[in-house]
Amino acid sequence: MTTRQTRGWRLEDPAQVGIAHMQTLLVTERHTQDLKTHKIMSETVYHLSTEPAEKRSNPRWAALIRDHWGIESRNHGRRDNYLFEDKTRSKNAVIVGNFCVARAAVLYFNAQTETGNINEFVEECQESKRKPLNMIMRRRRAK
Repeated sequence: MTTRQTRGWRLEDPAQVGIAHMQTLLVTERHTQDLKTHKIMSETVYHLSTEPAEKRSNPRWAALIRDHWGIESRNHGRRDNYLFEDKTRSKNAVIVGNFCVARAAVLYFNAQTETGNINEFVEECQESKRKPLNMIMRRRRAK
């Protein structure tokens, strides 16, 4: 079980944090209790925003932070766990860019499948080399 509390403070001067245009410092305190051991772990995380602190209430700031990390987790998790994004060691921008486009295409075509299971989709593409090509070449009627 996890509880969170986020608070926001207006920065008088962005130089306070050393990053231009920052207007708000957000602090989120998380307390997580392991349901088996009942041990409580606490963590404090900091976020910066270019928007004024007064623009949102503390609960709204908290919701935006959670939404951001939810999207990041779902997107990055699939890219890394199944498409090995973090294992790319090349420093060549062209190679890294091509892999990025290929991963985006895999995710796009996976979304077109019935189950949406990325692991199953990748295995099917590995077994049938024509499957990815057929998906790319398939034309859709204009609406």
